[in-house]
Parts: sequence; C-alpha cells; structure tokens
Amino acid sequence: SGLYPEDHKLQLQCDAIEEALTDIKKLLPSVWYGSILGRNPATKEPLVPISDAKKEEVLQALNEIALPYRFGQLERALENSGGPYFCGETMTTCDLSFYVMGLGFLTDCYAYGVRTTILDECPRLKALVERVGDHPKVKEWNAAHP
Repeated sequence: SGLYPEDHKLQLQCDAIEEALTDIKKLLPSVWYGSILGRNPATKEPLVPISDAKKEEVLQALNEIALPYRFGQLERALENSGGPYFCGETMTTCDLSFYVMGLGFLTDCYAYGVRTTILDECPRLKALVERVGDHPKVKEWNAAHP
C-alpha cells in the first residue's frame, strides 16, 4: 500500500504509535467481553466474568484516568511530529490505525461505555480522525464497506 514509512526514523515513530495503540487495546478486554481474561477460545464464554459493579468501576477508571492519559500522550506525539500526521506530512499505517480506533470511540462503537467525548481534550487527534476520514482512498473504502 506504500503507507509504511521508508525512512528508518519514521518507521520507529510509526511503530511507537502502533505500540501505544496496542497498549490502549490491552485496557479494553473487560469492557469488550465483561471478563478479566476475555473469552474461552473453545466455548466463547467469558473467562473470569466481572460483576456489573466492577464493569462500572473499570469504565470510570478508563474514562477518568487511563484513556485521557494515553490519548494525551498520543496528542503530544502528533504535535511533536510537526505535521498533520503522526509521521509528519504523509499519512502512514499508524494514522489509519488511530483513525479506526478514534472514530470508534467518537461514535460509541469501539468500547461501549467509554465516553464519546473522550477525545475532547485532544483537538489534534480529533482533527486527525477527520483528516484521515476525508482522504479520498479512505472515503472510497468506507463507501464500499458501509
């Protein structure tokens, strides 16, 4: 696709963003599956289910501490890139990865219960979601996959 940077420094930058997104994903299984360990691979049943009270506690910690902190780190990385994208002037794979996650949080379809306003303190990240979503190839793909 030509979206992974060829410059070694930018490759490291892109990989660091992808790892940060993976760190965020690691916070979410209890929200996605209602359990501590996800689902049983054989039965698909939750492994070590958590109570509704614990789910609320998890959501509160995600909404008030963990996600704002992580998104703040990404906001600073985007600012420090010097461009409209995480690796400067050119859209890369990490921008697309963030687009999927960011749009999902903004539209309440990535992790139910996480505030759709979770990115309000991160204007650059919100603008990145819009910028990537406005890219002609992304628009084309989205139109073909409603």
